[in-house]
Amino acid sequence: MLSKAFLLSVSFLIMTTIINASEYDTNLSSETHTHHTGAQRSVREILGENNPIEHMRGQLRFGYITQRYDTSPTLDAYGIGGHIHFDTQSYRGFRLGISAYGVFDATFDSDDAFTHPDFFDDEKESFAVLSELYLDYRTESDDLRIRLGRQMFDSPHADSDDIRMMPNYFEAYRIRYAPTSKTTLQAGWIRKMAGWENGTDASRFVDLSDVLGADADTDGLFFISAEFTPDDDLDIAVWVYRFDDIADIVYAEAGYHLFLAQDTELMLGMQWDYTHETGKALLGIQSANTYGLNAEIAFEKLGVHLLGAYNRDNGKTGASALNLGGGALFTSMEDLTLDALGEKGDAFTVGAGYYFENIGIKNISVSIAYARFASDSDRFKAHETDISVIYDITDALSCELVYADVDFDRPAAQEGYRIVRFRADYNF
Repeated sequence: MLSKAFLLSVSFLIMTTIINASEYDTNLSSETHTHHTGAQRSVREILGENNPIEHMRGQLRFGYITQRYDTSPTLDAYGIGGHIHFDTQSYRGFRLGISAYGVFDATFDSDDAFTHPDFFDDEKESFAVLSELYLDYRTESDDLRIRLGRQMFDSPHADSDDIRMMPNYFEAYRIRYAPTSKTTLQAGWIRKMAGWENGTDASRFVDLSDVLGADADTDGLFFISAEFTPDDDLDIAVWVYRFDDIADIVYAEAGYHLFLAQDTELMLGMQWDYTHETGKALLGIQSANTYGLNAEIAFEKLGVHLLGAYNRDNGKTGASALNLGGGALFTSMEDLTLDALGEKGDAFTVGAGYYFENIGIKNISVSIAYARFASDSDRFKAHETDISVIYDITDALSCELVYADVDFDRPAAQEGYRIVRFRADYNF
């Protein structure tokens, strides 16, 4: 039997992740699973991006994760999984989509106490789930699209966050209307969630009240959004959410592209995230008021990208933790996000990416990013360094390797840890 050391060595030879900028595509059948506008995205969002083409037919996936603490026992997991997706032919604009997702526990150590829980179900075992089952409708002009049922969905406060074995899926009912090529409107309702971040059992679609840990049932999450592209260089998006009997959220973002030279592009972004409790306030006071700025400059001729991001929260309860996924903030990393502070504070991120194609090595990119998180009261202070490599071996086979180093200055009792995550995907 192959040893863990050997497999990890192979993992390091086939590596992955990217620092790039792209726009959120609201196409209901082939969505690019990002939610930010044209501005630079967070490290967490880049690492958690799910390629829609990979989810149109099928995918086989191998994954490995280890989390090594300063003093506590190490957690490891190996997983083999994937999905099959089917779409019926369109009839008068209607079609049916269905996907089955499965994850097999290939961990050598059978002791559950040392198995990393993020790959498997609530009992740290293999599972299978009907991850998508939806009815899709679109008009011939493609200005109106409706999707009802189990599906993948990405927005600032609900997203797939595909950084483990199975991404997040939602039972959702949503409509998209594009009255012009420059304006897109959406509205919807999310009832349930499955996947590694549903907080209960990745293998089941559970009510959002259970996902969020509310003491009573709620009617889920309602949302509306408007996205505008006044010209090719400017993107603006506004999302309004209501977590029933929990909180209202307003999220706004703008991104701007500026070409400084033929091969040099500057991307700027701003964001605002506001939360206030509503109804029965089942999760207590919710008072987030978070601002963000980011900038990325791409020297395409050199193959170098440089980025920086800053978030500041002035709310009473700190940045919002009401995220069904990785969240929206620019400074989010592989593991740490601003809501970890639990109070007022700020975070900044700096990073760089390099594309080896400029020296004749195609389809490989490397990135490194550093972030610091600190509360105003000095009760929380931590920093994280992420190193990631992406290698698209062929059009069908890609690999990703991520290393995250997390350390805490405050609280003193919180021990640091290191995460190594490897994944190989084969699409067919």
